[in-house]
Amino acid sequence: MYEGRIMRYHIMFSSKGDNRSVYIASSYRNENGQSRKNIVRRCGNLKKLLATDPKALEKIEAEVRSLNEKAAGEDIKKRLLDNETIEADIIRAAKDGIMLKGEKPCLRGLGMIVLDRLWNKLNLPYKLSYLKKDCDVQFDFEEVVKQLCLGRILAPWSKAKTCRLAPVSYLGAKEENLAHYFNCLDLLSKNKDSVIKYLNKKLLEGNPHRDTRVCLYDITTYAFESVEADSLREFGYSKDKKFNEVQVVMALAADKDGLPISYNLYRGNQGESPTMVPFIEELKKTYGVENLIVVADKGLNNTANIHCLLELSNNYVLSSKIRSASREIKEAALDPTGRVERLVADGNGVLSKTWFKEVTLETKVSYKYPDFAYENNNPEEKKKLKNKLKPYTTKYGNKRKKGTIKRRFIITFSEKRLIKDRIDRQRLIKKAERLVANPSNFSAELKKGGKSLVSVDIDKESLTVNYERISEQELFDGMHVIETSLEEPAEEVLDIYKGLWHIESSFRVLKSQLEGRPVYVRTEDHIRGHFLCCYISLVISRLLEYKLRKRKNSIPIGKIVEALNGLRTTKIKLDRLPAIYATTGISEEIKQICAALEMQVPEDYETAASLCKKLALKGEFGSYFQPREAITTAKEKTES
Repeated sequence: MYEGRIMRYHIMFSSKGDNRSVYIASSYRNENGQSRKNIVRRCGNLKKLLATDPKALEKIEAEVRSLNEKAAGEDIKKRLLDNETIEADIIRAAKDGIMLKGEKPCLRGLGMIVLDRLWNKLNLPYKLSYLKKDCDVQFDFEEVVKQLCLGRILAPWSKAKTCRLAPVSYLGAKEENLAHYFNCLDLLSKNKDSVIKYLNKKLLEGNPHRDTRVCLYDITTYAFESVEADSLREFGYSKDKKFNEVQVVMALAADKDGLPISYNLYRGNQGESPTMVPFIEELKKTYGVENLIVVADKGLNNTANIHCLLELSNNYVLSSKIRSASREIKEAALDPTGRVERLVADGNGVLSKTWFKEVTLETKVSYKYPDFAYENNNPEEKKKLKNKLKPYTTKYGNKRKKGTIKRRFIITFSEKRLIKDRIDRQRLIKKAERLVANPSNFSAELKKGGKSLVSVDIDKESLTVNYERISEQELFDGMHVIETSLEEPAEEVLDIYKGLWHIESSFRVLKSQLEGRPVYVRTEDHIRGHFLCCYISLVISRLLEYKLRKRKNSIPIGKIVEALNGLRTTKIKLDRLPAIYATTGISEEIKQICAALEMQVPEDYETAASLCKKLALKGEFGSYFQPREAITTAKEKTES
């Protein structure tokens, strides 16, 4: 906080006569606004000083000026550093006359410069410059893409808002034409596969021990602020409950550490189950992987997917609901024989009871061959997959498959899940009771939520809460089923499945932190380009989180973005002094981020050269921290 006025030094005399003494005094105002003076140095009798040295008074005046300049700089070092009050403090300093007249310091974010370190680690400038060669692009393609991707992490504005505000909000962002943003989306759309393959290559170079044997897979939906369906946007089942808006379906794969591997976009009415097998086969072909361990949630667990994954030499770890399990699994779950009990401590050291139990079944399967979905819906790709799986045609023209599966189930129980299940059921019971009390609110089309606990008696035309079903469900509270083809110990399989939170977290980041929805662009190329930008932003975000975790500093992306946006600097031009830079928001998170990126932490107060060195800035970034006259001089030299 700014305390009082800046200290001033000046010459004072003891009297008005010829025999007066001269001394240097300081004056300032305290916290209460009261004026205070102190004698700094007694210089002696003025008459004797001038007799000895005629320029003695001029030398004293020069000393006073030097003291004032030093005091001004020191005061700024101490005081102009509070993130909330810095602007007010600068105004106060300007009034005190230590700043050049007309100087208007402006706080600018350093977050884009920090993220630029990761951008260059992935060598994206090289890749984007290579893409630019194949098309007629007359603008700085790499710069625009960088603003779209890094800007989405720091401030996920619309394209128009990013174009308008990014250059004035963040150092490192240049002014660009809005049309260039949309031209970039078109070009990115055509080079999606090439960019993703390149990103994976760079991720592997930076982390040679990257484990891509485990593939975390999930699917979600993204709504548009529109009701106009087209070749990509369509109405379908929305996971965000946006049933009155068109949408697209996105499938995402990540490795064991949560680093994204790839993604696909599908038409908005595409079901999730037919996407998994083709997606996995594309990954294997692209990256030369013989066998993948596919980890997915219950929505992708069905006989066709399991059997096809095994036929294509893959393994799987899939979850399923205990309440929809077979009779054998339910009986085994209630039988205490064979349970392996453990005590597990949570983050606060509180112990809770858990157990797991294994069940193996040999089952015959017969199913209709699925209409597997590819991103581009290429019939040739579908034909190749069908040839690998070899379904047979029935006399009715249906494609079917038969086989035998050895199915391994791991039934788990935790007291933590038990508490959650009971809380969820009480909520559903209350909802069911409200529906019984108000039958007009009940619709028999979908038996979900509270409706699943309501019985409909057509004859009596009445609704009743099915307490028998509730009692049956209560038997399985706290239980969960994992199905796998792996032969590893159960504890290892469960650890692999726990990694699925990475992919769920990635979707939350895409939707919330990066604001990938709702989508406001309309053409198919713009949509695909938009999602590629979101994907690149996700890769950079996840990579930064991963680097922090490796250093035992687990910081969620929300906190990272908050810290980066708090890191700001302002140029302060002092009277008769070199320009200095006051940096705000140097939190503990910023220190950890800089350490993870092998950057020096900026100081509160430093010169342009020092700040550039700490941020490793060269070329155009470094020019932001050069005095205007230096830039002009350099330009003149070049021209001459």
